[in-house]
Amino acid sequence: MAHIAPATNASHNEEQLRQQQVQVERVEQWVSLALLESVEHAPDTPRILDCDATIKTLYGHQSGAEVSYNPH
Repeated sequence: MAHIAPATNASHNEEQLRQQQVQVERVEQWVSLALLESVEHAPDTPRILDCDATIKTLYGHQSGAEVSYNPH
């Protein structure tokens, strides 16, 4: 990513800015293709809906923990 976005305080000449724009366009094309390839078969693939209904016991100082609370 350092090749794509310059540091905010960096100064670049016109050639460096042009090269950066070319690199950004190449990355955008690659990301778009990679994303498309990762989901193109999703509608045709069977799915399993998995629901975890277990109770997670919270101990100590975790958010939502209660003193002497044990749901089991």
